Amino acid sequence: LCGDSYSESWNQKIYQMDNFWAKGFVMKLFGHANINPSAFIKEDIFWGKYLSYKLSDKEIVSIKNIPINILSLFGIKQNVVFVDFNWDIFVHQSSNNNIKFSPIPKFPKVRRDLSLLVDKDILFEDLRNEAFNSSKKILKDVVIFDSFYSKDLGDKKSYALGFIFQDSSMTLTDEVVNLQIKKIFSNLKDKFKVQLRDGELV
Repeated sequence: LCGDSYSESWNQKIYQMDNFWAKGFVMKLFGHANINPSAFIKEDIFWGKYLSYKLSDKEIVSIKNIPINILSLFGIKQNVVFVDFNWDIFVHQSSNNNIKFSPIPKFPKVRRDLSLLVDKDILFEDLRNEAFNSSKKILKDVVIFDSFYSKDLGDKKSYALGFIFQDSSMTLTDEVVNLQIKKIFSNLKDKFKVQLRDGELV
């Protein structure tokens, strides 16, 4: 994966196909196949640190950055992300699952964004899982749309997360959604010591 995620359009924001874009792509495939792997940060001599998804101690997908020295051999100046599927495990695992379908909801989605400061060793998947533990009924998705680290942040990094809410039986009010996002933030704060980078919850 390299370059823009799709062609420029007046009503769509252009995203670079980086590690976060790749993780979103992989997580959607896991969701469609009803697969729930565990995520780990691994490291080896060639690839350096990379993200690995495992099922029963077997790696099903890895997301890696092509090393700079390899890119330079081909005159490539942009970052290139390599998503590697163990397709035999993926197909076998998905074929063992009962995949269910539900009607498309009639009521709109509502989104709330949080800009957070988190410890460097905290993964997006940790925050995502805790968010779903905090809001089991109407939280439909959690996306990461920005990540930032600098020396000024010390042992922290900045994550910008989007939380997508939807109810299949009614239109969500601001009051309901605000209560849910406060609950999610409170639990993230208690478990991972996260801080709001911008703004405040009222």
